[in-house]
Amino acid sequence: MLGVAALWFVPAVANAQVTISSVKVTVASVTGITKTAVYCDSALATCAAGAVRPWNLGGGVSLAVGQTLVLSQTAFLAGTSEGNFDTSDRVDANPAGHVQECSQVDPCKVAIEINGVQVYTSPAGNGGDVLVAFNQDVAGNGPFNEAHQYVQVADTSSFTLALGYADNEHSACPASGCFPNPFSGPYVVGLNGTFGICHSNCFDAGALLITGLAVQTGTGRMTGGGSVFTPDGTRVTHGFELHCDVNDLPNNLEINWAPANNFHLDVLNTAVCTNTAAIQAPPDAPFDTFVGTGTGKLNGVSGATIAFTLVDGGEPGTKDTATYVIKVGAQTVLTVPVAFLDKGNQQAHK
Repeated sequence: MLGVAALWFVPAVANAQVTISSVKVTVASVTGITKTAVYCDSALATCAAGAVRPWNLGGGVSLAVGQTLVLSQTAFLAGTSEGNFDTSDRVDANPAGHVQECSQVDPCKVAIEINGVQVYTSPAGNGGDVLVAFNQDVAGNGPFNEAHQYVQVADTSSFTLALGYADNEHSACPASGCFPNPFSGPYVVGLNGTFGICHSNCFDAGALLITGLAVQTGTGRMTGGGSVFTPDGTRVTHGFELHCDVNDLPNNLEINWAPANNFHLDVLNTAVCTNTAAIQAPPDAPFDTFVGTGTGKLNGVSGATIAFTLVDGGEPGTKDTATYVIKVGAQTVLTVPVAFLDKGNQQAHK
């Protein structure tokens, strides 16, 4: 039975600066010889089969400046007594061994994608980070307490990301407490039961803290196009001229893929243009990443929607990326994961 430890609702406010629509956390062996655990939101189509999906983001969680979103465990992993975001144990659904501790013997590394863009990778070497208890865990879930306050690891100009760890199951809590602060959000749930020193609302889980920042959304435009490939090898081509201010026209986007499919953007509904520190700044432009949504026609028929992210990774375009999802109603008709352009160039402008 689940016991709600905390509940916090983020409304879709008019002054929202960023919408968190997808999250993916990968915990892998540094040596590559043992298991990898992947954690994703419930709707992320590009997440590998067998991944743990702790969070339902409900189509996206909107954050205004200063608002926070906490993502941690939400349930037992099916068929186990493990929380579903026990990152230091690389908990997953593999019945042959759903736990593999991150230790000095088998150190782990972490990669995090938010809204289709990789925003964080753990430092090189065997030191790890907060989510993997700095690779100090021990086999058999011994008395080592992993609780840790948040450490900021990324600043994307539209949000910051910090990592913490909640642990009230193993031995005495440290002086800073069993939980990182803040530790409240719509996706934080405790597990009733007896685990070590804990008897209710038990946690042994990593925690992500995402905080909305003020972003620049009304200046500049992006132009260009190119081609990318879907996982099954289908080539998809696109061309566009899009403005960071949706009222600044024209806003054009065309996407084509086999055998004879075409999406044509009619209305750009939202646009967020940000400058991401992890991406090379384009020449003479205040941003490098364009995140948008809109409505249009699929094969000449109105009623299609699109969500997309286009990145100018600097010249000559070999590091530019594109990702988009096109739907008609609830049916997804095209999903293109984050991919470098095979051909083409995307250019941000003032």
